[in-house]
Amino acid sequence: MTKRAFIVSAVAASLLFTAGSAMAQDKFKIGLILPMTGPFASTGKQIEAAARLYMAQNGDTVGGKKVELIAMCQSTAGKFATSRHPATS
Repeated sequence: MTKRAFIVSAVAASLLFTAGSAMAQDKFKIGLILPMTGPFASTGKQIEAAARLYMAQNGDTVGGKKVELIAMCQSTAGKFATSRHPATS
């Protein structure tokens, strides 16, 4: 999977899962689960920097709502999961 395809799928999934709750808020959050440690840490940091640069250059509002970008390391992301999907249990 290319970096671009990964970013597009991550953003699409974030928007899909937060669409209902984002309508009731003044801002919505986009989460990026990236490799921030280990041998691919530089790639994860570059993807996060690219997303933040895009927001800096093009604005951080979409449809009148502020976008909040949250980046998390993929090695620690599982520690914060509250439930598992029934198909993966």
